[in-house]
Amino acid sequence: MELNTIQQQLLLSAYQKSAILYALIDFLALSVLASLLLRMRTGLESHSVRKSFSLLTNSVCVMILLDLVCALLSKSSLRLMVPLPVHSLLKSCFFIAAAFTGYSTFLAMEILLKTWLSKERRLRIFSFSVCAIHILLNATNIFHGLFFRYNEDEYYVYGPLYIMEFTIPFFYILVSSIRAYFASLEDENYADLELYRLLTTVPILPVIFSIAQFLFDIPVLGIGLSLTILNLYLGVVQNSITSDPLTGLSNRRYLIQTIQKMMNSHDHEKTLFVMMMDLNYFKQINDLYGHTAGDQALIRFANILRNAVADLKKTTIARYGGDEFIICGELNTCEDVAMLRYTIEKLIEQDNAASSFPLSVSIGWENYNSAIHNVKQFIDLADQQLYFQKEKAHKEPSPYK
Repeated sequence: MELNTIQQQLLLSAYQKSAILYALIDFLALSVLASLLLRMRTGLESHSVRKSFSLLTNSVCVMILLDLVCALLSKSSLRLMVPLPVHSLLKSCFFIAAAFTGYSTFLAMEILLKTWLSKERRLRIFSFSVCAIHILLNATNIFHGLFFRYNEDEYYVYGPLYIMEFTIPFFYILVSSIRAYFASLEDENYADLELYRLLTTVPILPVIFSIAQFLFDIPVLGIGLSLTILNLYLGVVQNSITSDPLTGLSNRRYLIQTIQKMMNSHDHEKTLFVMMMDLNYFKQINDLYGHTAGDQALIRFANILRNAVADLKKTTIARYGGDEFIICGELNTCEDVAMLRYTIEKLIEQDNAASSFPLSVSIGWENYNSAIHNVKQFIDLADQQLYFQKEKAHKEPSPYK
């Protein structure tokens, strides 16, 4: 008798430790989500994106709380005090929250993908129908036990449709993930390429962590979901930034969007151009004068470009990446584009006369025509022209030797 008592106490102690660990991990996930909810009020510009992220985050919070309550009931002395119908009802509520989380993730991804479903209320209602049926079946599971039930010994037993508790939420997420993958392959989505690639990876963490929780009974699903939402939120915020922090010029994403708009509204009586520039021997500047001097060189050149287009309308300057810069805009004639190049070169000469080390730049550009079908092609053609100029520049002796 005494041995049985000791075994029961040890078992109870193990259950209590497991319950405490469960609670600590879930509270960590909830704190991350609560912090995100506060940041979402100002961190997301689009009302529809902000609303969908708020819905998703709240549904995950409810799901984690229900998971925690179910775990505490099953891992503590409360298990015997709470009637089985209450256990069953709470478990059903958890799976209802999981299904709704899958749908809300799907809806948030569709809004970010800018699909018709995100714009048409009728399509959203139709897409929710599968989730609604699943929720209804879960709400009545206590009567039919298709998903799960508790046997006479109060043990949890899987029903014939138990697998649907996982496949329905992940089905929604997987659909949008596949759509994001194919969208990332289309040239017209070049501006949002990084975001679409991020959306493609959304199912990875929830799948891994849910399998781990199911197989090893460790409370990591909440952490997996909170990390997924955090990563997605940071990706959306990053995607909304339009300026380069070092030079203050527009960044690559804003540039691509601007070129797309200019191509769509192009006045064919004017010359739409993309001019691409690259600082020659930039690595040698970093090696000889240090990376601070390299940053100063980029800032100097950015200011030169600002001065070059100061009197020009409908032009955008952007740092494309590294030491590459792009000016896009509309001018009256092709000769005006050539004159802009000449102006940049003269301003560089004036700047070099007052600076401790010289700058040298290669410039190539392409004018828009009917053979150009998308932004990527337009930039690639300008890049080819830049490459030819870069080859000529490197045949000349370096000013830094």
